[in-house]
Amino acid sequence: MKNHRILPLSLVVSLFLAVACTKTPAEMYQLGLKNEKGLGVPASDLKAATWYEKAAEKNHRDAQFALAFLYEKGRGVAKDMNKAAMWYEKAAKSGHPEAPFRLALALEESGNATNMARAMEWFKKAAETGDVQAMFRVGEMYLTGRGVPKNPAEAMVWYRKAAEKNHARSQLRLGEMYKDGIGIPQDAEEAASWLKKAAEQDLPEAQHAMGVTYFNGRGLQQNYEKALFWFKKAADQGVPMSHFYLGIMYRKGYGVMSNVQESNQYLRICMEKLNLSAEAGDAESMYHLATMYDVDAYGLIDNIQLAFKWYLGSAQKGYLDAQNDVAVLYLNGRGTGKNLQEAVKWFRVAAEAGSAIAQYNLGRRYLFGNGVEKNQAVGLEWIRKAAAQNYPDAYYQLGTMHEYGEGVTSDPAEALKYYKKAADLGHSNALNDYGRMFYLGKGVAANKVEAFKWYEKAAEKGNMYSQFNVAYMYLNAEGVKENLPEAIHWFTKAALQGFDQAQYYLALMYYRGIGVAANPKESEKWFRKAALQGHLRAAYHLAIIVETGEGGVPVDAPLAARLYQILLEKGMTEVTVPLAQMYKDGRGVEKNFAKALELLNKAAMDKIPEAMHEIGNMYREGLGVNASPTTAFDYYLKAANLGYAPSMNNLGNMYKEGLGVPKNDKEAEAWFKKAALRGNVKAKRALDELQKEIQQQQNPGAPGTHTPPGK
Repeated sequence: MKNHRILPLSLVVSLFLAVACTKTPAEMYQLGLKNEKGLGVPASDLKAATWYEKAAEKNHRDAQFALAFLYEKGRGVAKDMNKAAMWYEKAAKSGHPEAPFRLALALEESGNATNMARAMEWFKKAAETGDVQAMFRVGEMYLTGRGVPKNPAEAMVWYRKAAEKNHARSQLRLGEMYKDGIGIPQDAEEAASWLKKAAEQDLPEAQHAMGVTYFNGRGLQQNYEKALFWFKKAADQGVPMSHFYLGIMYRKGYGVMSNVQESNQYLRICMEKLNLSAEAGDAESMYHLATMYDVDAYGLIDNIQLAFKWYLGSAQKGYLDAQNDVAVLYLNGRGTGKNLQEAVKWFRVAAEAGSAIAQYNLGRRYLFGNGVEKNQAVGLEWIRKAAAQNYPDAYYQLGTMHEYGEGVTSDPAEALKYYKKAADLGHSNALNDYGRMFYLGKGVAANKVEAFKWYEKAAEKGNMYSQFNVAYMYLNAEGVKENLPEAIHWFTKAALQGFDQAQYYLALMYYRGIGVAANPKESEKWFRKAALQGHLRAAYHLAIIVETGEGGVPVDAPLAARLYQILLEKGMTEVTVPLAQMYKDGRGVEKNFAKALELLNKAAMDKIPEAMHEIGNMYREGLGVNASPTTAFDYYLKAANLGYAPSMNNLGNMYKEGLGVPKNDKEAEAWFKKAALRGNVKAKRALDELQKEIQQQQNPGAPGTHTPPGK
């Protein structure tokens, strides 16, 4: 049994002095080793330390290393990291191959800024000898900015060196950086390749990451069966969130038969593991536990108050994602009272610790004066810090600021560069706006082929605006050949996401039978959806359909009248006449000739011929006014002079019958002809009849133009 009693080393040294002076450094080291390992003597760290120190003082590098290790672990001597570092450094300088790495670890543990810089120096020395653990540590320090300025690109260099030597954790880091676009352009396929290498070495975090990769289909084709395989491997090694994903997959039947009992079992294990770790103070577990209770995160359990508790606990322990999420909860008043000052405080804490998303969020507070006094210069500084970490939203924000001159001088060409950076990281709005710049020729020469290419990329990522743009370009053969079925396909995708303009266009295509069989009922459905979102043209078409019952759609005159009234209030004057007609006829509203005439007079003043025609009808029929064929004639003439065929037809009738004007067949014939040339069927029929009558008058003896004798 080892003797853990610790005596002052100076006293022990004096007891061994006489013996020691007769030993060589190598013999002293061997005696230390025997006492440490219990080789032929009772194991004693105390005696081992004594002999190691004697040999170390005579520059025996193995003894220096062994003594440093005992000081580091507090075995046989009081734990002393400064002495451990001192002896590791002596051993390193004497050429001990493991000493540089152990020295760097000892210096790193101190947390002292000076020691951190020295740790980086020694990690590099160890790495340069081919030590993969040291390469990984160098990467970690460059990634986090400890002991050296933060440099994700340089971190990638060192991770890659270790990863290529099959260091699993470096392969994992490399995969994560490719996935998130840190230090290198985002590349989902490359990320998946490195994550798989690490997972195949049985690294549980990498196995979980592979499960997520297959689950989401990023970098690899979505494959629930393979996701299930990797999640099970990671779960077997105790990764709580792998249990969570397995619970979801068994519940929804992803890659496996749906099994609620099995799902509940996995979710229960996940919660138990997270609870144990969280209660023990593990910040990451606290964070994941919070997301389980946050219905906005996973839609699993709705207990935002408990979620806030764990987010806050994790944030207070320095977990960056939690700090940002606590800020968001304070910002929106979820799980706690709305508190903009607290939100800004936590955004700042996370931002100053290097969280890109928090830097972005803090920047936006300053840009728009939300929780802080508006200061676009400060906001721009934080947004740029986030962009320096390749945060896509930050690049996109810089793009919009440069495009529209918000806080910076308007510069479309510079905006284009930022949109491209965000687009290359897969930001769907940036993909759309990069395409838009080519479409409009803004900051770059107009190029609709190029615009279509970027719109399509964004559309495939689910961006509803790009889905609409792709559909529109297929419809109008802009930058791509006309393809009406594809137009219908993409309008439908955007419409299903609730984009009102897409719903309107889709409705029009069904209404007019463009690229699809005409379907009034389907068109009515989409016009209605768009109208409910305030799309005025959709509301107008919906009113026409439900007023007339077109295509078998149920007539709903009250709805039509209500829509016309709303549209008129919104300034759409073209609904004035149909609304007036409904007041005149009492359809959907109480009959009101005065209201009808009021509306028609307003429209007539705007030179709307249909209104003039309807006023003529009311004067001719004496509806709400004294009947006056002369006044009716005047209104028909005004409308006819504006090219309105029904009024031309009515003028023909009035000249033919001598209503409001002297009877004049030539004038009647002239107006009927004008109306007929504009496609008016009634005028064509009236013209034929009038011409027969004129022919009969001019040639009464012609066959078929007189009454036979005896009849």
